[in-house]
Amino acid sequence: MPLLIPHFRPLFRSSILIASLFSPHTASDTDLAKEIERRVYQSVEKAVAGFIQSIPGARYELKVRPLSSSKSRRTCKGNLSVSAASGARPPVGVVKRIVECPGEWRMTVMTESKILVPVIHSARALARGQRLTSDVLVFREADYSRLRGQFFTEINEIRGRVIKRSIGAQKLISANMLEKDYLIRKGEIVQIIAGGNGLEVSMSGVSLDDGEIQETIRVRNRSSGKIVHAEVISTGKVRIRH
Repeated sequence: MPLLIPHFRPLFRSSILIASLFSPHTASDTDLAKEIERRVYQSVEKAVAGFIQSIPGARYELKVRPLSSSKSRRTCKGNLSVSAASGARPPVGVVKRIVECPGEWRMTVMTESKILVPVIHSARALARGQRLTSDVLVFREADYSRLRGQFFTEINEIRGRVIKRSIGAQKLISANMLEKDYLIRKGEIVQIIAGGNGLEVSMSGVSLDDGEIQETIRVRNRSSGKIVHAEVISTGKVRIRH
């Protein structure tokens, strides 16, 4: 299935508490600053690694912005904690972490996270109406933060699809460039499947709409004449969801 870039929403609301005892008598300011940067890096890296698990072939580049001179001179006698900023977005672009020394100070540390995704591009210029084959498609890495809409990470997802308009070479292939891939056409006789939990019944129906995979369309039962809404599950088959 094509990947859809969703609206960003909070993913990590709970604080990640990392305990480590620091004393101005046992650790230098420089040591503490380095430890803060290390712990922040670990926190963000964990979030990024979890986020890209659902994106095939993705990799990331991550760095912590250097602490300012005033922040790097701080000391802490208590247990440091590192937490995600309230209402944090997915870990893409500028990612913030809150570092706190209880009862003494609290600071925001910034990181920069780039997620690179291998997505399908045109290997050469493609003409309107051209059917896609493996030899005209190529993978190129793209910055996740710059991707919009639906994009593709597997050639099998779009092999055989038809280009809606001419596009140049080395262009990202997105869903809106392709003709609709209807598995069911309006007026077609289809099999309606209903039921669940091991008990299913099927009946004949007539599609009242064109439908792509997982799209909900209207279907008229040929026996009763009743119109139902059903999900396209394969060529010529729909399922009534309860």
